[in-house]
Amino acid sequence: MGALREFNGNTHFMSVARHGGYVYFSETTFNGLFRYKEGENEAEFLGRFPNEDLWQGDLHREVFVKGDKLYFIPMNGHGITVYDCVDGTFEMLKILGKEEEYVHFAQCVKLENEILLIPVDYGTPFTLFNIETEEIRTLPEIFEKIAKNIPLPVRYEVFPVHSTVLKDDILYLSVSSTNILLKLSLADYKVEKIVLPFEIHLRYMSFFDGVFYFTAQEHLIASWKEADNTGQIYEMPGEAEDPNYPYLKIERYNNNLYVIAGREDHFWKFNPTTGEWQDLLKKAPEEFERDLKGPLLFLGYSINKNILKLYPRAGNGFLTFDIEKGAFEFKQYLYDAKAGEELSKDWVKTILDGGRLFIEYDLRPTDYITYINENSGDNKVESNYEPAGEVIYQRILSEVTGA
Repeated sequence: MGALREFNGNTHFMSVARHGGYVYFSETTFNGLFRYKEGENEAEFLGRFPNEDLWQGDLHREVFVKGDKLYFIPMNGHGITVYDCVDGTFEMLKILGKEEEYVHFAQCVKLENEILLIPVDYGTPFTLFNIETEEIRTLPEIFEKIAKNIPLPVRYEVFPVHSTVLKDDILYLSVSSTNILLKLSLADYKVEKIVLPFEIHLRYMSFFDGVFYFTAQEHLIASWKEADNTGQIYEMPGEAEDPNYPYLKIERYNNNLYVIAGREDHFWKFNPTTGEWQDLLKKAPEEFERDLKGPLLFLGYSINKNILKLYPRAGNGFLTFDIEKGAFEFKQYLYDAKAGEELSKDWVKTILDGGRLFIEYDLRPTDYITYINENSGDNKVESNYEPAGEVIYQRILSEVTGA
């Protein structure tokens, strides 16, 4: 049975877009567009993304800006949503999957005027989106060529590519849970398979000055040079509590590597020369904590020179890390109590309207009482009335059975 959903005002996101003095983002725990004014911390609720499930989590993977328009790239949705910052309107650019309208994308790669969307499953096509013309083009031939190098998943299984590196016109794809890379030529979509010289289960990868760096399911990171096909593994201190996406990508600054937390609540600084590891998250402000258990602590982030910004996917606020100073800054971007109250009511109504009782979600007894009172005319239920539970049960039973 699911946990009670709390609308406590905390916002969660994995990508942001700046436009006209505001920062826009798609909430990761439900379908909602928010913005806050630069320098302020109150998030304004702008509305729902149309044609999407009201309570879809991780709805969007990235957001891009072009003129006055924002382009929200789906992670789990029906297409690319365009938001016009001037008139506040939404437009859906649909992407069709193989057997259903729903599509899933793990990554997106910004090319010159196009964005290449990397699918999560075989039912979703590789897709090119031209941000200038808003043209969408699917590329089924990529799967056909990949199939000659690795087994493709069957229906409903995950296509195991979670990370990419773009070098010139070659896109490197890490095949998750294996030690295999795929080299995809963007000129003719030819695919080459590379087996790495070590046995690890890949997750994410990065590339700096001729060296690839990998995180893995194991509690380690690895490096690899394509020029001479040599690699090295660096074991982390301790043990991983959750081998499913323990860490995200690796960033580098000067001679140090920075390993960003996934499901593991650690943010490592590593010096490959000395072998020294340091958990930087121990320096985070005391106010920072998880407010969602289970998901990746971070999924989106940005880095500009020495400033690393970690977006709150499962934390209670936004962390900015100054690499030079070794110091964090913590900020919360909160939506107001009125928005939280409306979201909570909408959440309960969606569950009960859909008849999803006691299966996916927990609700408070008062939630049922409020729902019945708002939908039963003059026949009210008092929350302090002793047999209220029996009344609620009979009301629900009559609706289900028609008795």
